[in-house]
Amino acid sequence: MAHQRGTTKPRRARVLSVPPSKWPALAKRVVTEAAHDRVTMIAASLAFHGFLALLPILIAAVGLLGLVGLSSSTLHTLLHATNVLLPAQMSQVLNAQLLKPASNRVNIVELVVGVAVALWSSIEAMSALQVALDVAYEVPRDRGFFGRRLVAIPLIGVTLLLGGVASVLLVLGTPLAELLPSAFALVKPEFHAILLFIRYGGSLVLVMLLLSAYYSFGVARPKSSWEWVSPGSVVAAVGWVVAAGSFSFYLDHFAHETRTYGALAGVAVTLLWMFLTGVVILFGAELNREFERMGEADAAAPPASGDAAAEAPSL
Repeated sequence: MAHQRGTTKPRRARVLSVPPSKWPALAKRVVTEAAHDRVTMIAASLAFHGFLALLPILIAAVGLLGLVGLSSSTLHTLLHATNVLLPAQMSQVLNAQLLKPASNRVNIVELVVGVAVALWSSIEAMSALQVALDVAYEVPRDRGFFGRRLVAIPLIGVTLLLGGVASVLLVLGTPLAELLPSAFALVKPEFHAILLFIRYGGSLVLVMLLLSAYYSFGVARPKSSWEWVSPGSVVAAVGWVVAAGSFSFYLDHFAHETRTYGALAGVAVTLLWMFLTGVVILFGAELNREFERMGEADAAAPPASGDAAAEAPSL
């Protein structure tokens, strides 16, 4: 019986089995396939869904932070590291949303409604990501309306766990280090480089694991299995760090979005940031699929003449 493409997980070619001379052709095939799958258009859709989920999440976060009684000064201290890592326009959006209601009394009804809307918006965004991954992996049939949303719930949990810890390491790494006792070895100045490596290296590993979760369980294949690392997750994680850093540097030194978009500059920058993130995630998926095609081609190739002779029964 013929194998139906995309329904089960094909055997992927090993990265080390691809000689360096074939990497340019591999990159060209990935770019060609990404253009064929309209990656940029799908990434724009992901950015739209992600942005719709962002504001309810921020509102819910504001309510939860207000419920535990954090003061405005404490929030401002925590967001100081965010101002360093994110572009100025995005930091302004976060500051405006998180600090504005800090002095107001928390309304439980508003908090419950905010959490519910944030959850539903996140489910819709994760469902859109599953559709995008199905296109990249050439899955002929998706999970359907309800199936995608059921799978989206655990994927959101994984995103909150891994993405949340990675964000804490990046954003709150310095304040957390200051909370460590002075006798702790890594607090000493001579170990500052090691602490930075743990902070940024750990964040990169967590992002890589999050992408692996997307590529392992976000694709509508009947037999999904966990894969710790894949070519796509490595390239996408590193590519996202490079793209985010380059984009942040460009915005802080060269761009003038405020002149073009006025009061909507923060919205435009946030959408563009999410668009770049979607492009990187989908290119990682396209790279994984290309290695699967190479594995399928190797499996379908006839054995070498020497191997065939060795396997032939002796008379």
